[in-house]
Amino acid sequence: MKKTIAMICICGSLLCSFVSCKQVPVDNPTSTDTSQQVESETIDANSVSDFEYQLREDGGIEITKYVGTDDHVVIPQTIDGKDVTVIGEGAFSESGIVSIKMPDTVIYISSFAFSNCKNLTDIRMSASLITITWGAFHDCNSLTSIDLSMESIKYIDREAFRNCQNLKTVKFGNNIQLIREEAFYECTALEEIILPKNLQELGDYAFLNCRSVKKIWIPKTLETWGASPFHGVKAVTEIVFEDGLKQIGQSGFGYGGQVETLKIPASVEYIASSAFMDYLNLKKVYFDGAAPQIGQNKFFDFITPVQDVKIYYNPSMPGWDTTPLREIYTLIPLSELQSDQNIRTAERGMFNHRQVCLK
Repeated sequence: MKKTIAMICICGSLLCSFVSCKQVPVDNPTSTDTSQQVESETIDANSVSDFEYQLREDGGIEITKYVGTDDHVVIPQTIDGKDVTVIGEGAFSESGIVSIKMPDTVIYISSFAFSNCKNLTDIRMSASLITITWGAFHDCNSLTSIDLSMESIKYIDREAFRNCQNLKTVKFGNNIQLIREEAFYECTALEEIILPKNLQELGDYAFLNCRSVKKIWIPKTLETWGASPFHGVKAVTEIVFEDGLKQIGQSGFGYGGQVETLKIPASVEYIASSAFMDYLNLKKVYFDGAAPQIGQNKFFDFITPVQDVKIYYNPSMPGWDTTPLREIYTLIPLSELQSDQNIRTAERGMFNHRQVCLK
């Protein structure tokens, strides 16, 4: 009997020791977090059965169609042991999805991949994305913001975000070189346009009728302007040109705008005809450098209407004595502007002194 009791005590002691040993990892946050992370990643991704797909010649997987029913979709990183690299043409078009999360293996979004997704509000882009092609997010009317700040992205194709009427903010990556025709056409809620720092080409009507935009920033790298890329941006009050910019394109900011003052960097050598057509509030334009070429042949009225527009220039810079701008606009040396400012400052000082004396 005593032996039996002793055996029970020994077994109990061993059991307690075993349980105690098994509990140690539970108190280790690293071990717990890793387990939860793996489990979370497994749970997050949609089942492979939610997608139709095909193997590409380059060895990657292309999602060709979403056939699932979830509103919130997480595309798996791998299918059949292969990386998912492409979202195919029209793969999610006209679906009722509310959010989409792409794995960082995706490098290409094909034409109309998410077009007419009327309920889509949240997009997590791949960090490896290179291209967004034609009409990829056309008519995504519930989309309010989009983050394109990944360093990998190079191109935004035509009509990529056309008619996303509630899109308020777009954050561009610095390595985007090309924004094609009508890429953000009729994004009527967009509030500002800060173009990519290394943008080289801007397509025709790229931001046509983005009528809520208040500020536009143009990088010095922009070399090729399409026709009227900011046509109808009627609410804009500030346009900033980065020093180093060489030219301002044809009807670049035509038909609209509340801008009253412009500063043209000394680097600008050419301004196309009608660059600021129908800028009714524009009254003052400041030039730091030489007189630029304005338009082609004899058509050199780059601001219309021309009434009351004053151009301030540096007379020590070349070209201002012979520029055809003198035939249309009032040209005023910057030195005279400084004198006027000094006089106004002195007058304000005298007025303030007079007020003090009256008191």
